[in-house]
Amino acid sequence: MQKLTAQNELCDVVDLDPYGTAVEFLDAALRSLKNGGLLCATFTDAAVLCEASQRGTCFARYGSCSPRKHGMREAGLRVLLYCISQAAVKYRLVITPVLTFFSDFYFRVMVKVKHSPKDCLDLVKKVAVVVSCANCQYHHFQKLMVNAEPGLDKCPVCGSMLRLLGPIWNEAIHDIDFIKAMMEALPKQGAKTERKIVGLLTGIKEEIEAKMPPLGLYAHVMISEIKSNAEKLKILSYQLQIRSTNRAGLNSLGYHVMQSAMEQKLLKTDTPIAIFYDLLKHIKKHKYTELKYMPDNLPADSFRCKILEKEIKLPKEPDYEITEKKAARMPRFFPNPQPNWGPKARAHGTKRYVFRR
Repeated sequence: MQKLTAQNELCDVVDLDPYGTAVEFLDAALRSLKNGGLLCATFTDAAVLCEASQRGTCFARYGSCSPRKHGMREAGLRVLLYCISQAAVKYRLVITPVLTFFSDFYFRVMVKVKHSPKDCLDLVKKVAVVVSCANCQYHHFQKLMVNAEPGLDKCPVCGSMLRLLGPIWNEAIHDIDFIKAMMEALPKQGAKTERKIVGLLTGIKEEIEAKMPPLGLYAHVMISEIKSNAEKLKILSYQLQIRSTNRAGLNSLGYHVMQSAMEQKLLKTDTPIAIFYDLLKHIKKHKYTELKYMPDNLPADSFRCKILEKEIKLPKEPDYEITEKKAARMPRFFPNPQPNWGPKARAHGTKRYVFRR
């Protein structure tokens, strides 16, 4: 790529697909693109971007600490976009994400690259630091060069200490026009994985149209934090009325919730975290009458949830029509094609052994 750049032979599309991370090739790839070209990159080091034990490696490699607690896959994609934007701004280039996703065991990022020294000055507005609670699921975004909220030194939900994670990309990570064009052109390609691609693009399209905020909440983690039985709260998805027209659960309070297109257990919602905890406690108390003794030192007893001003409407029975409609939809999450599915060992050259007598 550096040779092409020296010969002034620039490319329209550059696709990086190395073993592991592609961060080493970003500079050469960005310089070899034409103005308005497309950069595609694959990253198979999901452990670095998703595991808490690899946070130091993530910062050393990508210059960011991933807020994996609030959606590890989307957080990994936003870390990658932040890293690419930092590599591009050195050459007075700005990026516009058109499609990013996680599939199987790799991250895939597609961005348009444009030469614009003026827009490079606005990069500071497109990144943010995640203020995350060390105990519960509370988090909010703090933009750079903006005054922080006064007096917010502890979590407003549970009173624990707050920590800073990131910085990450805080703008849109998809382009709705690009996705619609892909869905229109896909039937003509005859791809064997067409159902999988359509399911992924459909989920991303619905997520964009719903205008959900970045990252999300893990409901099963919140259920365990209030010391409730997850088996008794399996009906939670029906009570929240995900993808339903009935105004119940969070919809009765004027909020919205939907399943993330990236992860099966991640919920995207515009609900304040305190209201979400309050709803779970309401379900636990009034539907299952679980009034067990909890010592004061448990984190679940320290949640400072306010009494809901509006009445929550909960369906008495699960809405089984939702299950039938969901079964008729295009599937979004597919099982692995074989056990132990993942990247194989790195390829090595032939080793020559010298035998001595």
